[in-house]
Amino acid sequence: MSSKTSRSTRDREPRSEDEWTAVLKTLGVESRLRLLRALLPGPQCVTEISEMLGEPLYTTSRHIKRLREAGIVTSERDGSRVVVDIAPALRERLGPGGAVLDLGCCSFDLALCCPTPPRRG
Repeated sequence: MSSKTSRSTRDREPRSEDEWTAVLKTLGVESRLRLLRALLPGPQCVTEISEMLGEPLYTTSRHIKRLREAGIVTSERDGSRVVVDIAPALRERLGPGGAVLDLGCCSFDLALCCPTPPRRG
């Protein structure tokens, strides 16, 4: 039996100006855009994301916390692993090809704006 608990600030799209401002401020950090890009193919474990980005686990976890607080990602504990994914409301805003996040007021081409560094190892 798997013990799964989900943590998300909201499972809906931001509605107020303040909520959208929080989303844009959170996406204003390149490391967070790179993290979001790492999630394009689907859910990833926090340790895998950390290795992929070449950042310490602590730093990756702090970025995930900020993204989760802004409603950009969700996280779910599965035993000892924490799995992170793009929030459903924002995944629906990914354009054709799945790499352009269209927020209405602006869009982020995650493939162009934040190349993922090669994996260490």
